[in-house]
Amino acid sequence: MKNILIDFTYYQAGSSFHGGGEYGNVILEELLKEPVQTNCGIFFLKGKRVNKKLIEGCIDKGWNIHSGCDVRNVSGIVRQYKYTTIYSALPYANSWGKVRLPSNIKFIGTFHGLRNLELANCEDSETEFFNGNHENNNSDYIYETNNKKKKMKWYQIYENNLLAFKNGKIIVVSEHTKHSIYYYFPALRNADIEVLYSPPKLIYSKVLQNTDEILKGYGLLFRNFGLIVSADIWYKNALRAVYAYDRIFDNKYDFVTDDYKVVVTGISNKNLLLSQIKNKSRFLLLDYVSTETLETFYSGAQLFVYPSLNEGFGYPPLEAMKYGTLCACSANTSITEICKDMVLYFNPLLIEEIAIRILESFSEEICEEKKKIMRRELPIVEQRQKRDLQRLIEIITEEEKLDGCSE
Repeated sequence: MKNILIDFTYYQAGSSFHGGGEYGNVILEELLKEPVQTNCGIFFLKGKRVNKKLIEGCIDKGWNIHSGCDVRNVSGIVRQYKYTTIYSALPYANSWGKVRLPSNIKFIGTFHGLRNLELANCEDSETEFFNGNHENNNSDYIYETNNKKKKMKWYQIYENNLLAFKNGKIIVVSEHTKHSIYYYFPALRNADIEVLYSPPKLIYSKVLQNTDEILKGYGLLFRNFGLIVSADIWYKNALRAVYAYDRIFDNKYDFVTDDYKVVVTGISNKNLLLSQIKNKSRFLLLDYVSTETLETFYSGAQLFVYPSLNEGFGYPPLEAMKYGTLCACSANTSITEICKDMVLYFNPLLIEEIAIRILESFSEEICEEKKKIMRRELPIVEQRQKRDLQRLIEIITEEEKLDGCSE
């Protein structure tokens, strides 16, 4: 492994809970494990947050540490330090299409999806109301209903960055993303695009010892609560799942106990949501929680509901299922590809259908059947995640150069 520059700006894009950022952390950790490393470096933008632990790991390995005001500074760094390979875990966070590189550079990037194009015409007034001023709260994913100007803006951003990798190597995390690229950018039909699943997260092997204690601190009982995450991100569509649970509580089903609650994480404006539901005491509304707490919720929930409108891969259901937790998910984008038959599916635009799937989760027969499938299929997905991670590391670290990259 030599002459490799890693784009660390993936960590500086979006929130701390961005899936692409967590993906990039795993890749960097794996690269730091490589035994022979000469003339490797990492690049990040000045004045933005960095993961100090990972930076220290790079320093310990003797890597070069580069910072700049703009990703275009990479051009000079590559020439000065004679890097032959660049890898970016989140290349559309910056204007890679404007970076001018020598033609012999091996340029590799992972694209996680084309959400801003796929959802450009999504009309979702309920979710917009729930999140208030979504453009300010979620500036990385600007959403305006039927706004052709915004759609064209994102088309140009994706196109410029994808074309920068046209003669290099484009990694995607699902077949959905690969064929979405083909659909929106037919000129890339002959590009080198390889599907490699997102790897297991770094917390994956951690064993939680105090689950009951943590749940008790929140007034929760093991397998007696539902879970919804990332409520402040409009396309995660949490509001419809909350409405579905609220209607179920209205009907007072005898198999839904009076102490059953619903945990909703990642919500900054609790009062706005509370004003929209009747059964306020049945919901535990939280901001983003620690990784350990979130893992505890995944492990202890009776059901994890994932009503996302768009995913390039979709980590959360896998995170829940590794604990044997039943999931009910949107039947769209990459979710059906990754979760296969292990989860209950619904149309994420239909509150009634979400509610029906929630009711199904209380059926012992349905639950046991899904868990049986989960025990059979989940190890296959996990095995592929690990295999694809090693494949990506091989792609990044192999020494041969690609011809005809960006001039």
